[in-house]
Amino acid sequence: MQDKIVNPHLICLSEHHLKTYEITKFSLNNYKIAVSFCREGVSKGGVCIMARHNIQFTTIDLLKFCRERIFEICAIEVNSKSKKINI
Repeated sequence: MQDKIVNPHLICLSEHHLKTYEITKFSLNNYKIAVSFCREGVSKGGVCIMARHNIQFTTIDLLKFCRERIFEICAIEVNSKSKKINI
């Protein structure tokens, strides 16, 4: 059986462990950081959504709801031809 190359449209990560200055420098071939939340007061944690470069999306601002070590979230609205999907 041949190995299939998986090329997801989106990658959602929790516990990425990066600070804001680090995540802005992070890169993965054919993907960009769509949105993220990074812990600044304590180490580890954090969440982000990465989107393939050809995906159209809008960032949903949820920063006012985030609390380090308690509630860490981020979201985007993906715009397709037929519908909009919140991730």
